This record gives sequence, structure tokens and C-alpha cells, in this order.
Amino acid sequence: MKRYKYRFQTISCLALSPRDHQGFYKDAGDFETKDIRISNHRDKLGDLENKVNIIYPFYQYGTYPKYDPKHTQYYIPGSSIKGAILAKNSTNADDQSEIKLMVDDVSVKSEDLRLHLLYKVQNLAPESEQAVELGEFFPNVAVEMLTRNCDYTGEMFGNEEYIRHRLSCSQKATKEKLGRFIELLDNAGMNGRRKVKESSYVKLQNMQNGVKQILKEMEGNKDSFILLMGGFKGLSLSRQLSSIDGVKSAIYVDHVEGSYLPHGLVRNILE
Repeated sequence: MKRYKYRFQTISCLALSPRDHQGFYKDAGDFETKDIRISNHRDKLGDLENKVNIIYPFYQYGTYPKYDPKHTQYYIPGSSIKGAILAKNSTNADDQSEIKLMVDDVSVKSEDLRLHLLYKVQNLAPESEQAVELGEFFPNVAVEMLTRNCDYTGEMFGNEEYIRHRLSCSQKATKEKLGRFIELLDNAGMNGRRKVKESSYVKLQNMQNGVKQILKEMEGNKDSFILLMGGFKGLSLSRQLSSIDGVKSAIYVDHVEGSYLPHGLVRNILE
């Protein structure tokens, strides 16, 4: 296998929490209010910080008894990056070819991580008589995420032709998922058939336009590939769906000023 360097860039905030980590709990003394800094909420910040009693951390090397980001070693697992690269689309869903790719972990600087509240589109159920709106989801929970516009260098091992082929396939899978996601936003009220709270409508419109811009960027890329990875994306962006008819998928929003994109959009650039 040959070694290749690549750049890893976050387009939106990335949530990667180990499944076996139960979280840090305020009531258990794992952290104090002074340790909390919520990045994606600018109104009544102090009140929100007092409400948070659970923190789900980013991937960490080792085990830590308390939440202490300044003295914690963080990383992106190579397996997570590999999983994003090997994502299946509608044309390679039955591909059983031998996996010929290895990806190293990528160390992450603690200053590039922030605590975020989760924002979710509420009242999506067709039978709901309430207006669709964007709101906090479990306001007592904060998730540690890698912020957008971060740039890291990593290494992978394999055959260049195979790597480019897999990245291209994965980007196609991302393109298909984002197309379904736009349909989902339409069904959520962007097509005018459902009542949407005015303040939320503007943000969801920005989100839809942002996704369309990402789709436009994909056209003609030769060395840069846009992928999806991590958690809190909702079913429509986590699985390959042939249709969204009858699908109940959450819509999470990267609620950062100037963004309003789905979580987990990353750019992989071969060097």
C-alpha cells in the first residue's frame, strides 16, 4: 500500500462521540458551570449554561474522570474517516469488493472543539397542528463538536485509483442524501403547504440554500470531495433512501451564525 496525504476540512460542525461513553454529569461532579461555554447560542447564555447537566464529549485518547478539555487528547478515529469514504450510493450498494484502504487517526486540538446545544426542527409530524419551528432539543445536554472551518492533515494507505474511486462514490452518496434532505425541508413547510414559524422559516430557508450551494460546489471537483460523517444528522442523511415518502427523519441544524447547515459536512482534499 502506498501512503497518501490529504486535508480534512469541516464545512459544518462535526459531532463524534464514542458510543461507550456515558457522558459527563454535573450532578456526579464531573464538571462545574464555570467549565461550560456554549458556542451556538447567543441569547441568555448564562441561563443556558446553568441548565446543562450532561456533556457528551468528542473522541478522546484514554479515560478522564472529569470534563477537562485543556488537558485532554482528542482525535478523529481513522475508522470514522474510512467509513465516510466507503459510504455506499445507489450505484454501488451491492459492491462487495475487497476493502483496500487504511486510514490513520487525526489528532485534534482542544481549542478547535466547542460545546453545542442541539437544534432540531419541531412539530414535523403530519398530524401536528402546531407551526413547524426550529428549537432546542434537550437543552440540558451539550455535545462537544469540532467547529466548522477547521483544517487538518491526515494520512491514508492504499491504491490511488481505488481511493479516488471510493471518494467519488462517497461524494455521490452525499449528493443523493442532500437531494433527499432538500425534499425533506420542502415537506417540512418550505413548499408553503405547512405553517412555519416566521423566525424559523428564514433559518430553514438559509439551510436549504446552503445545501444547494454545497451541491453546486460538488460539480467538477477532481481532488476535493465532500462527505458526510458523525452524528446528529437525522435518518435522511445517515442512510441511503430511495424515497422519503413516509420516512420520519429528524432535521438537526448546525445553529451557528452564518451557517445553518446539517451537521457533519466535511471536505477531503487529496494532496
